[in-house]
Amino acid sequence: MPPLGSEAALPSPGWPDRAVAAPGPPDLAATALGAARRRRAAAMTVDILQLAAPASTVAQ
Repeated sequence: MPPLGSEAALPSPGWPDRAVAAPGPPDLAATALGAARRRRAAAMTVDILQLAAPASTVAQ
């Protein structure tokens, strides 16, 4: 049975408390990987929109 009331708002014991954790230096590998993923996602979005453009103009 799920907790009710104010108990539902409490974080589960398995989660770290992010407010208490001291911020460290940025993980440059993770930052670069995230940037590469965003660039790939943006490029794929442009490709999908270009493929969809002729079909949308025909439908009008």
